[in-house]
Amino acid sequence: MLTVAALFACIVFPIVVARPEYGAYIILLATPLIVGIARGQLGSLLRPNEFLLAFVLIAICIRGLLLAFGQRRSDVSYDRLDTALLSLAAAGSIIPVLWRYARGLTLSEDDLLYAVVLIKYYVLFRVFRYSITTQRQVKVCLILSVASGLIVAVIGLLQVGNLFGIPEFLLAHYDQPFEGHTTVMTERATSTVASAFGFADMMIMNIIIVLALSRASQISGFLFFVAIILLAGCIAAGQFSGYVGLVVALLAFGFTSGRFDHLLPIGVAGGGLVALLLWPVIALRLEGFQGQAGVPDSWAGRWDNLQTYFFPELFTRGNWVLGVRPAPRIPALETWREWVYLESGYIWLLWIGGIPFVAAFVFFAIVSLRILQRIARERTDAVGVAAISVFSYLVATIVTMLFDPHLTLRGSADLFFPMLALSLVNSRAGVCRSRFSDLGPSTVEPVALGRIHRNQAFGFR
Repeated sequence: MLTVAALFACIVFPIVVARPEYGAYIILLATPLIVGIARGQLGSLLRPNEFLLAFVLIAICIRGLLLAFGQRRSDVSYDRLDTALLSLAAAGSIIPVLWRYARGLTLSEDDLLYAVVLIKYYVLFRVFRYSITTQRQVKVCLILSVASGLIVAVIGLLQVGNLFGIPEFLLAHYDQPFEGHTTVMTERATSTVASAFGFADMMIMNIIIVLALSRASQISGFLFFVAIILLAGCIAAGQFSGYVGLVVALLAFGFTSGRFDHLLPIGVAGGGLVALLLWPVIALRLEGFQGQAGVPDSWAGRWDNLQTYFFPELFTRGNWVLGVRPAPRIPALETWREWVYLESGYIWLLWIGGIPFVAAFVFFAIVSLRILQRIARERTDAVGVAAISVFSYLVATIVTMLFDPHLTLRGSADLFFPMLALSLVNSRAGVCRSRFSDLGPSTVEPVALGRIHRNQAFGFR
């Protein structure tokens, strides 16, 4: 496998240097299929999708150097969303590390790995901002995202159906989706994401993409069939937060697009049909409400974990002000599991970065929603599709963060941040620096030249 990967890299690398959009295409198509492969499988701390991101990033850097040697400029656009994302990365990655170091406390390998997560996603965002620059490229990205999501959905459905050896294959080659679970997983769909939460969120985002694409498509019947499969994948994940997120995302999409009355009957009919087909998964989840506590054991376990493992340290010595540590998990006392994970999104923010991280998340959400809503209402092209899709998903994320830390979930975050970048292609929303063509100022459109002169007047270079 390593030999094949090396040969593939040798062939693809010069292509990505010359045409960076192909690097973005590969990331969108391959990441959902490899993101759940266990860390360390390749003898490194990096996951395969992180290797892929590093590969594309190196190619882009070499391209930048070649352009610099040729005295040609490349894209250096910067906007308010960059500011919001950098604030989020600073409050959730850099400040927690410095704060722990300032207190004289040790930083484990676990802390450092979790600390770079938001930085990694900002790099992913910038890779797509640089690579994807035209509406046609955005459309290709949307199609690739749905195609990859469709493959992942089918694998998840085969998993819960216990068909064709898919559960055994996932057990052998992918991460365990739940702590303490060491056998094949057929109760819920985790697919190649190796996370029921991330899998459900990925399905939600792709469902909204399909619905948005169907507005201006002549193949709406086929897209409806694709949406049903993605919906089936979301339900097969068996996550209540996924169901809540799906409803919220559909409501946000319906009201923003003005198609709520049209979507409601279709959604009810399609959801009812899929629920009947996947009733064993739903029934298994509903059994939890029939216990003595009246709630599923996993819900009671989450509350116990918060009270036993996290609240004592979080609310001691004012740790909630600047956070406890970058790693949102603690070694377990029980023998049946290794780690206890923090499963509450807003407590997760406080644990990692305290009040600054919460404030940064609120700032990021407000800035993003304003920009995305404006673009979604002004444009109906591929960029508008990306904007309304990520807007709807972000609204759902704000709600589902009450249950789990959905902001950086494996798989869904790897789609969310590229979608943010796609939403800003050829958009003036919040732009602080103008774009320059790789071929030099002679090919810049007159409108762009006007923006350049205005920006230079205000000190932008």
